[in-house]
Amino acid sequence: MISLGLSQKFKLSGLKHQTSIFLLTVCALSSPALAQKATSLAGEWRITTNDRIENADTEINDSAWPIVELPSNVSPAAKGESVVWLRKRFNVARSESNLALVLGAVYDRDRVFLNGELIGEKMSEKYGYGRPRVYVLPANILRQGDNVLAIRLESSFDGFMGITTGPVSVDTIQQGEAIIWNRALESLIYCAIYISTGLFFIVLFIRVGSMKDYIYYSIFTICFALQQFMRNELRFQIADWFYVFKVMEQVLYVGVATAFFFFFLAFFKLKPHRLFFLYPIVNALVALTLPFLGSPVRMDMVMTTWFPVNLIIFGWYLYIAFRRAMSRETDAMILLGAMLFMMLITVHYFLRERGFIHFGGNLFDTGVLFFIFAVSFILIFRLIRLHLDVERRRTRLDSVNTLRDRVFRYIDSILRPPAQALVALTIAVRNSGTAERDRKELLGRLEGDLDNLTAEMDDILELSRLEVIQEPESFENVNFNDFITAVIPQGAITSYINVDPGIEIKTSLELVNSMVIRLIDFPGFKDFKHIDLIITSDLSGNIHFRFMLFHNDFKQTRKLHELITSLNPEKGSLWAKWAIVREIIRILQGSMTISIINRKFLRIDITLKAERPTESTRSNTDEIRIIPVGSFQVQTEGMPSVHAAAMPAHTDDTPRLSGKMSVGDFVKFVQYKLKKKG
Repeated sequence: MISLGLSQKFKLSGLKHQTSIFLLTVCALSSPALAQKATSLAGEWRITTNDRIENADTEINDSAWPIVELPSNVSPAAKGESVVWLRKRFNVARSESNLALVLGAVYDRDRVFLNGELIGEKMSEKYGYGRPRVYVLPANILRQGDNVLAIRLESSFDGFMGITTGPVSVDTIQQGEAIIWNRALESLIYCAIYISTGLFFIVLFIRVGSMKDYIYYSIFTICFALQQFMRNELRFQIADWFYVFKVMEQVLYVGVATAFFFFFLAFFKLKPHRLFFLYPIVNALVALTLPFLGSPVRMDMVMTTWFPVNLIIFGWYLYIAFRRAMSRETDAMILLGAMLFMMLITVHYFLRERGFIHFGGNLFDTGVLFFIFAVSFILIFRLIRLHLDVERRRTRLDSVNTLRDRVFRYIDSILRPPAQALVALTIAVRNSGTAERDRKELLGRLEGDLDNLTAEMDDILELSRLEVIQEPESFENVNFNDFITAVIPQGAITSYINVDPGIEIKTSLELVNSMVIRLIDFPGFKDFKHIDLIITSDLSGNIHFRFMLFHNDFKQTRKLHELITSLNPEKGSLWAKWAIVREIIRILQGSMTISIINRKFLRIDITLKAERPTESTRSNTDEIRIIPVGSFQVQTEGMPSVHAAAMPAHTDDTPRLSGKMSVGDFVKFVQYKLKKKG
C-alpha cells in the first residue's frame, strides 16, 4: 500500500524531481493519449454512517446504502455523524501500472481502500483539510475489469464534509499531478498580478503622498495575494507546514477585510461614528487569537463567529456607495457595481468550496481580477483628474499673474501721463494763491479728468481680462438678422445688411454685441464725416462686416490707421479701446484686416463664422425678418431693400442680460438699453 501526497513527493525528490514533474505536466496537458485514460468517478456513490472496517471489502452488499453525488457536501446524508463511508465500483479495461486516484478538496480526513486494501490516508487534522489528493493505485491490487473503491471520511467541522470539488477520477499519475499543478500555477499568476498592483499603488502613494486610499488599497491587494498563496499547493515547496500556512491564511483574511475598511473610508473621505472603529479593533483581536487556538476546528469556529460582523459592515459599504451613486458620482457607481459583483462571486466561491454547487470552477479568480481592475481603474482615473485639476489651477494662476502684469504694464503706459497731469492739476487747485474763479475752473477740469481716468482704468481692466480668455464662456444659437438689427443703434451710422435670412451664429451674444457697439461708438471715428457699415454673408456661411470711413484730411486717416494697427500700448487710451475690439474678435475666432483705399477711405473688414441655413429652412423663409429698433437698411438675398422705422419697446419689467435668454428677450434688453440711453 502506498499513500502519495504532493508535498511529500516534492520534499523527497528535490529539485530534479520538480523539474521532471513540470515537464510531465506540460506533456500531460498536451498529450491526447494520456488525457484519454482518465476514468471519471464523479456521480453516484453509496454512503453509510455505519463505521465498520468491513465496509472496505469487495464482497459486501451495498445496494441498500443511500446514494449521494460527488463531488458535494455529504454532511446532510451523514445526519450529524462525524464518520461516513463512501463506495464506488469502476472498470479498468486492462491492467495498468501508472494509474492514480485523483480527488479534489477533501474535508477533512480520509482513508482510501482499493479492493479491500488500504492505499493511502491523511488522518491528521493538521495535515491537509481542503487539499486535493493524488493516491497511486498499485498494479498488484488493481484488477482488470471490476474494482471497488471505499473511502472512509471523518470530519470535525460542523456542517460540511466530503469531497467538495472535482476532480474525482482515475487517471495517470502524470495527468493527475498536471491537473493539480495547472490550477496551482494559474492561481500563482493571479497572485502575481495582485502583488504587482499593490506595489504599483505603493509607488504612486510615495510619489503623490496625500492619497491615503492608495496605500490602503495596496495593503488590501497584497494581503489578498498572500492569502490566496497560502491556499496554493506551491506553498509546500517552501515548507511542509500545513497548519502554520492555514493560520497565516486566516490572519491575512482578517487583514484583507481590515485594509478594505480603511480604504473605503479614505476613498469616500468618510468620518464615521467612533463605534465603527470597533470593527478594526475586533479584527485585530481575532487575528491575535488565531495563532494560539492550536486546532483547525477551533479556528474555524472563531472565523464562523466573526463572519457575520463582516456582513454588517459590507451592508454599510453598499449603503454608502449606493447613496453616492444616486448623486451621480461616477467613482461610486463603478465601485458599487464592483462590490456587488464581488459579493456574488464570494458567495459562489463559498458554496462551491463547501460542495453545495459545482459550476463555475474558475469564476472566483476571474471575478476578483475584475474587481481589482475596476478599483484600480477608479484610482488611476482619480489621479488623472487630480493632475488635470492641478494643471487647470496652474493655468489659472498663470493667467492671474499674466493679467496682473498686463494691468500694471497698461497702467504704466496708458495712465501715467494723464495721472501725472491730474497730480499737477491737484497741486494747482491746492495752491492758495489761485483766484477763486480759476480755482472753480480747475476743480471742474479735475473732476472731468478724474472721470476720464476712471473710464480708462475700466478699459485697461477689460482689456487685460479679455487677453487671458481663449474662447467664449457661453454659446448660443441666434438668427443673425434678428440679432444685428436689434444691436445697431438708431441714426448712429449708415448701415446696409444683405444677409441670408436664415443664417445663424453660434457664439457669445454678449461679445458680439460688445464688439459692434464698441466699433460704432469708437471715439476715433467721431472726426470722420462719413461712416458706412455693410454687412453681408458669403456662400460658406461667414458673416462680413465692412466699415468704410472717409475724412478730408489724409493725415487724420493715416493717423487713425497707425493707431488701430499698432501693438504699442503707449499710444494711449484710444489704443486700449481698439485693443478691446481686437481681443473680442480673436476670442470669437474671427479675423480683421485694416487698409487705406485711394488715400481717402479707411476700410476695416471683420469676418465671423456662422452657419448657413438648410434647404428646408430657406424654403420656409418667405418674408423679410425685421426687428425695427433703428433707422437702417435690411435686404435679404434676392429681395429689394426695405427701410424700417424705430418702434418703442413695451416691457412690464426691467430686462436683464442673461446667458440663457432667448432671442426675443435679448432684443427687448437692447431696446430697453437704447431707449434708456436716449
